[in-house]
Amino acid sequence: MKGSFLSFIICCTLSALAQGKKGFVTTNQSTENIEEGFTIRTFDTRYEGVVGHPYLFESFLDIIVTTHSGDQVSFNGNLNIYEKAIVMNNSYKMLPLERVKNIEGEGKIFKILKENDQFLIVRNLHQGEDFSLLKSYNKIFKEAQYSGAYSAGKTRDQFKDNHQLLILRDNAMVPFRFNYSSIAELYGVPKKTVRQKIRDSYLNIQIEEQYSAILQLFE
Repeated sequence: MKGSFLSFIICCTLSALAQGKKGFVTTNQSTENIEEGFTIRTFDTRYEGVVGHPYLFESFLDIIVTTHSGDQVSFNGNLNIYEKAIVMNNSYKMLPLERVKNIEGEGKIFKILKENDQFLIVRNLHQGEDFSLLKSYNKIFKEAQYSGAYSAGKTRDQFKDNHQLLILRDNAMVPFRFNYSSIAELYGVPKKTVRQKIRDSYLNIQIEEQYSAILQLFE
């Protein structure tokens, strides 16, 4: 295990030097602690030629990974949502999410939660008085559809986003649709009041970046 981990670090470092980018860096604690936090397995190329991608970010970038023990590592990589693992750029290695607490990239923090033995990748869009509005990031894999020589169906496998909004309250998560009716029910106010307040504030209920500002109107 230790030999594999050291090889992994060397691989990342050489790759970074070749590209003139930041490599695998521990931002606190020791390398041994990071080794205990991760299990490493080989990444394959099974998704070559597939439409779309299984990743959280559109491209590989510098990210910070924090473990449950408080250790942090910084490297150029991405998060494979479909495989539930962190991928190192040009290293062909994947780090499963068992010990990962959160991932930071593009100025945003994504938390790793576990619900019914399934990993959830979420971001907090709004913190209310007694609830949190979360966005859960998911990907689904759809196989190509063939129905004959002149098939009009999808002829290539593809990944599609399947993200979802959730309300976290009292340690329970329930699906949430960001519309006038759901907001009215959430705060116990008439639907017409919700519509009018949003209109008067020149906010757009369709824009995710404005969700928090909209909810603040009723707090």
